[in-house]
Amino acid sequence: MYPHTFGVRALLAFGLASAFAQPQTYVVKVNPDGSFSPQVVYIKSGDTVRWEQLSRTDSIIASNGGSYPAICTNRKAYTAADPNDPTGPLPFAASGIFTLSPLGAGLIDATGNCPGGGRGVLQGDNGKVLCLGGQYEATLDSTWASDQVTGVFLRLLWKDVNPQPGLFDFTVLQREMDQAIKNGKVYSLGIKAGDDGTPDWIFSTNPNGTSRANGGGGVPRLSLQDPGDGAVSSCGPKMDMGNPTRTTYRQLYSNLLTEVAKFIKSRTDWYRALTYIKISGANLISHENRLPASCEA
Repeated sequence: MYPHTFGVRALLAFGLASAFAQPQTYVVKVNPDGSFSPQVVYIKSGDTVRWEQLSRTDSIIASNGGSYPAICTNRKAYTAADPNDPTGPLPFAASGIFTLSPLGAGLIDATGNCPGGGRGVLQGDNGKVLCLGGQYEATLDSTWASDQVTGVFLRLLWKDVNPQPGLFDFTVLQREMDQAIKNGKVYSLGIKAGDDGTPDWIFSTNPNGTSRANGGGGVPRLSLQDPGDGAVSSCGPKMDMGNPTRTTYRQLYSNLLTEVAKFIKSRTDWYRALTYIKISGANLISHENRLPASCEA
């Protein structure tokens, strides 16, 4: 059983039975058309339901009900306290090959030349070429569909997900999670601050050093330079960052993660496909926990 996506339909009824009855194991088979045999199963606490004939792109999740086929898209939010939620067990320490999602402009698969005369960034075998021009931070469809990878490490930027105080944009996250569900993959997630990810609104001052009304976001602006993994002879690019040891900074990043968690749990199939959250926010040029340390100037 490799349950990661919502590819089946069923009605599973939970009934009460005598506490003295012996636990039973019930077998439910998934038919080629997605229906179940038997369609309805009554179980009690201690019983086991074994699902057979599930594929990699099938998963058993809770639905808010309704008639077929609407029931298949009427996904229930994940609630850990719900004793009747069949979503779990969630993946733990999922192993396998994970690819990295792109930061910034996405790529396009092409053969020969890039569409519209666009620029190629990598030439492969048999005339294959990767071109600029894909959707922002979009993983290639061919990557999601590949049977050689287990999942994708989704790399997002704090400033994109949380562009203004109290405002959250999950457009990219939802698109990529839907791809994971569609293709029977799992995903991990990291949200970067650092040189190009920190939202400007968190700072208490403007870029020119003047104070902001009501203290702005409350985080002192630190103007730094660091070459990252570049030449050590140069101080590297300039960046404005917040001190991740400050309470205000940590609270703002924690608020971000809380809202992301709420959104992912709003659909059981999204939550079921999640493997890891990279808890970070102390970033330099990547999603790794790393801070400027190379430029004394």
